[in-house]
Amino acid sequence: GDTLALGDVGLRLVNVHVVHDGETPRQRLLLDVEATTGEQEADTTFWQMQLVDAGGQTHLPEYPLQESIPSSISAYGVLSAQLGFNVPSDFSAGTFIIRDGHGQAVTFRFTFTPDEQTVPTERTGFEAVSVQMVSVTYQDDRLMTQLRIYNGRNEALMFTPDDIWLSLGYTPDPPGPRNPALGLEPFVLLPEQAVNLSLTWYWSGEPYGALQVGGSRWGVWVD
Repeated sequence: GDTLALGDVGLRLVNVHVVHDGETPRQRLLLDVEATTGEQEADTTFWQMQLVDAGGQTHLPEYPLQESIPSSISAYGVLSAQLGFNVPSDFSAGTFIIRDGHGQAVTFRFTFTPDEQTVPTERTGFEAVSVQMVSVTYQDDRLMTQLRIYNGRNEALMFTPDDIWLSLGYTPDPPGPRNPALGLEPFVLLPEQAVNLSLTWYWSGEPYGALQVGGSRWGVWVD
């Protein structure tokens, strides 16, 4: 909760929590960070962030830092970001370090009891999530779709194959059966983050389909 100064920027570690499905020896540690600027714009181009656990092992953010932190923060601005780290399931203490690339750094230390902090991966709504259908193509026994998904929520959102599916049939908007995307691994989309997905589906020549992503649904037809 303390605000520390990195040059002219005030930094605060707001919250620490984890997401763990109980099926793997790893878990996702989420750090909520807030940056506040004064009368000068802050250049974050060379910022580096890392997490060091109690055993001295260093962990880097799951995604490139540029996807969570913009290259600059405007004067008198407040930036809220969430960073994800993949850590062992028994992780209980760490040191979060932010460096500006010019020799300055701030350090936040924290501890928690994993059983108390672990939150289940319950499915949440898809409000404020924008999905764009970019293209649909087909070849032989494959149907290919390209999507762009943007998370406009203020919290991370996990996608699983159950959230993205295609049904095919011989009448418009077929209700099922639902086919999961080939090779899609569950992934987390951070707040204000977008992802481009190229998905491939088995196809037996059906002229109609229904593609659903979260709360968005499209009709698909092949002529």
